Amino acid sequence: MKFAAFLRNVNLGRPGAPTRAQLEAAMEAAGAIAPQSFQTNGTVVFCARSLAAADRVLRKALKLLAVECDLVEPGCVRSLDELVPLVESRVFKPYDPDEVYEYGLSFACDRKVVAPGRLPLDNPKGDVRLLSLKDGNALCVCWKRGASPGSPNLFLERTTGLAWTTRAIGTVRRLLAKHAD
Repeated sequence: MKFAAFLRNVNLGRPGAPTRAQLEAAMEAAGAIAPQSFQTNGTVVFCARSLAAADRVLRKALKLLAVECDLVEPGCVRSLDELVPLVESRVFKPYDPDEVYEYGLSFACDRKVVAPGRLPLDNPKGDVRLLSLKDGNALCVCWKRGASPGSPNLFLERTTGLAWTTRAIGTVRRLLAKHAD
């Protein structure tokens, strides 16, 4: 089975983050089959026998990276099959792509998260709208209302008390186009 590991707040090669080679080597040393870094945002596609095995690979790789390059960020794993319905979700349809900054897919590092009330839910600044949250996967819309766009991670972490990582829907679509069978 193919999986994607999404590391939080990682920009490859920056202080406290691995290089592409370190990330792929740590994943392989942890038991990932054919790990391939995708872009520079801490996303790795790899094969494992099951979701439980993929989770173990990521946990072990994060420990190796903590020693090798002082990485302190968490991460999460999703199967590529699980990502397909997320990028195809109709919850984004009412939002004109010319009027939003980004459609975001956010992944909880703990799947036991529950929706923080009735959805949709806007952040206090009104630049992030949480549209859906199920099985630790959140679908959001972001606007740029000032100098910077809204942050789904910040909103979700403050609302749930858990660590999250977010990718733009276009990033996940490109990942699936390149790696899905």
